[in-house]
Amino acid sequence: MNIVITGATSFIGNKLLRVYLSDENIIYAVIRKQSKKKDFLKGYPAQIRIIELDMEDYGRIGEYIHGPCDILYSLAWEGARGKDRHNQSLQQKNYQCTMELISQIHTIGCGACVLAGSQAEYGIVDGIISEETECNPTTAYGKYKWKLYQEAFQYCTSNGIRIYEPRFFSLYGEHDYENTLVSAALQKMLKNERCEFTESTQYWNYLYIDDAVKAVMLLLQQQAPDGVYNIASDDTRILKDYIMEMYQVTNSRSDLKFGSIAYPPEGKVSIKPSIKKIQGIVNWAPEISFENGIRKMAFYDKGDGK
Repeated sequence: MNIVITGATSFIGNKLLRVYLSDENIIYAVIRKQSKKKDFLKGYPAQIRIIELDMEDYGRIGEYIHGPCDILYSLAWEGARGKDRHNQSLQQKNYQCTMELISQIHTIGCGACVLAGSQAEYGIVDGIISEETECNPTTAYGKYKWKLYQEAFQYCTSNGIRIYEPRFFSLYGEHDYENTLVSAALQKMLKNERCEFTESTQYWNYLYIDDAVKAVMLLLQQQAPDGVYNIASDDTRILKDYIMEMYQVTNSRSDLKFGSIAYPPEGKVSIKPSIKKIQGIVNWAPEISFENGIRKMAFYDKGDGK
């Protein structure tokens, strides 16, 4: 197959690359010009074709890809963390550039499109979150992700292109952003350093990156109906329980300070995702427990990971 991945050096993009390299696939890895992560792709097989293209130029992607492609993975998105999630102009630019990409899908001959969605599209929900839950995003990030999906869905379905939006909840694993709760706390616990948290009494859900990517690929392989699919684990519990499990796995002596960090202005937010939809359509279930996922990360960070 011929695969196009924008945001190819992102957390999800990196894992997809590794999986698709296991077969004789041609992968067009789209990265930003002057990307600091460009060296990450050095040494990869010739089946990877690197395309340096900023998001503003996605409307020209057809100039770089010759021959029909099977799947477009749209993973590039700037400002997905911190204060940038509220940056209206930045998030609008993400939406506009990605729609330019979608408008070129015929030019590159793709029959299927995968948009990386987010739990942020739902907003703050009190209770179980299913794909039928009304979307009321509270951040510019969530609002433009939601707007993108609606317009891309209409465009693709009108033109006979399969489209999926895996709506990811909290993923974790090797190569994740270093300042996520899991990544940052794990590094400190391994060094027995003081760790500060909120009270951590909200409900949360973590899914290991390998399980997330497998879920997405199964949607494509088994030709599931178009639409949104929650991608999460079947392990929803109090966040503090997750943290304590990390503490036990690492045999850490860190001083854990719960309540030393205030909750954000919107208050304590819980997530309780339902994955009944995807499990009712494809043969998928998370395989890697949180404990085993943390062990993989810990060994990897010590230089023993593969």
